[in-house]
Amino acid sequence: MQIQVPNKRDKPLLLYHPYQYFEGLLLIFYSYCSNFLQHFYQFYYIKLAIFCKPFLKIVKLIYIFYIFIILLLLSFNFLMKKIFILFFTIFSSFLLYGCTNLNSLDSTPQPIHVGWIGPLSGDLADIGKGVQEAVLLSQSEFNKKTPDRKPKIKIFFEDTKCDGKLSTNAVQKLISQNKVIAIIGGGCSSETLAAGPIAQSHNVVMISPASTAPSISQLGNFIFRVVPSDSFRGKVAASFIFADLKKKHAAILYESSEYSNGIASAFSSTYQKFSGEITTQDSFLKEEKDFKTVLTKIKNSSAEVLFFSGYSDSALLLLRQAKEINLNIPIVGGDAFNDPLVIKNSLAEGVFFVTQRTAPINEKFQNSFLEFTNRESIPLFAAQGYDAANILFDKLQQTGPDPKKLQQALSTIKNYTGVSGEIGFDKNGDMVTSQYDIFVIKNGKPNLFLYKN
Repeated sequence: MQIQVPNKRDKPLLLYHPYQYFEGLLLIFYSYCSNFLQHFYQFYYIKLAIFCKPFLKIVKLIYIFYIFIILLLLSFNFLMKKIFILFFTIFSSFLLYGCTNLNSLDSTPQPIHVGWIGPLSGDLADIGKGVQEAVLLSQSEFNKKTPDRKPKIKIFFEDTKCDGKLSTNAVQKLISQNKVIAIIGGGCSSETLAAGPIAQSHNVVMISPASTAPSISQLGNFIFRVVPSDSFRGKVAASFIFADLKKKHAAILYESSEYSNGIASAFSSTYQKFSGEITTQDSFLKEEKDFKTVLTKIKNSSAEVLFFSGYSDSALLLLRQAKEINLNIPIVGGDAFNDPLVIKNSLAEGVFFVTQRTAPINEKFQNSFLEFTNRESIPLFAAQGYDAANILFDKLQQTGPDPKKLQQALSTIKNYTGVSGEIGFDKNGDMVTSQYDIFVIKNGKPNLFLYKN
C-alpha cells in the first residue's frame, strides 16, 4: 500500500472555516446574554415598565424593522451581518422582554381576603352595623393609601345575629369558599366561642372588637380581642358595690348568654369574697319581655342593690318594669346602660354602669366616621371595630397573606395606641392591661363617679 506524505507547503486540514468557529462563539455568547436579560428583567421589569409602557408601540415597530433587516442581511455573506444581528437582537430583546411583561403589571395584584362576622339584623343589629361601618372606614383608608402594585383588602361580611350556629356556618364558608386569611369578629361572645375553634383549627386569625366572655381566653393562639375580659368588669363592679356603695346584700339578674353569664359569674365570686351576700340570682332569655315576676322576687328579698348583666334592649324593659313595681334600690350594670338610647331616657336616672376606660375621642376618627356614615354620634364598639381592623390591616401589609407570620406579628403588639385606648396582647390574645370607669346617669348624661378601686 502506498502512503501519501503531505507536502509541507500544503495548508493544515481544517474541519470548519475559521469564520464558522467564530460564529459558534457568538452563538454561545448570545445564549448567555439572553439568559442574563431574562433574569435581569424578572427583577427589574417593574421599574423598566415606567419607561417601556409609553413606547410599547415603538418597540413593536422596532421588531418589525428588525425582521426586515434580518431578511435583507441574509442575502449577504460577510461577518458583520452576524455581529449586527447579535447586538440588535440583544438590544431589542432588552426592550421587548420588559415591555411584554406589562400585562402582568397592568393587572392589579390579587386582594387579600378578610372575613367579618357580627349581628346585622336582630336585637343587636345597631351594635353590629356600627362596628361594620368602622371596619369599612378602616378598609377605605387602607386601600386609598396602598400603592396599586401592592394588594388591597377585600372584606366578606356575614350576618350571624349573635347566634353560635350561624357563626359556625359563616366561618366555615369564609374559610373554604372565600379563602380568607383572617376574620374580624365575632360581634358577640357567643359568636366567637362557637366560631373560634374552627378558625384556630385552620390557622386563621380571628380578632374580636366586642367579645368579652372570660372563656375566650382558652380558644387558642390565633384568637385575639381588643376588649378586656369580663372577669375584670365583674370584679370592679363587685368592689364598687361593696366598698363605695357599702351594700352587703346584692341580687343578680343576667341574660342567659356567654357574655352576660361571664360578667355575673365574676361579680358573684368576687362579691362573696368581700363577705357580700347574694340574695337572689336569676337568668332570663333574650326573648323575654316580662321581668315583673323576678323583680318582685328581688323586691321581697333583703337585696340592697341589683346587679344587672345583659344588653341595652333588655335594660330599658327592666328599668320601666322596676319603676312600675316601685323597686327602689340602686341598679348597677355594664355596657347595657352605656347606650345613648338608655342614657337619654329618664328611667335611667341614677343608674350606675361599669365600662372600659377609653381614650378621649380621637377628633380625626370622629370626624371621619361621622362623615363616612352620616351618623350623629359614634355607636358602641365602633372605635374598637376601627382599631381591630387597623391593627389587622397594618400587620397584613407587613406579613402578606401568611397566617402564621400574621399570628406572630399580632402577638408582638404590646402598646398600640388606638382610638379606643392602649392595646396590647398577652399569650392568650387578651388585652395586656384593662382599666374601668364607673359612671352614674344624671339628667340624661353619664357622669364619671370617683370610686376607691
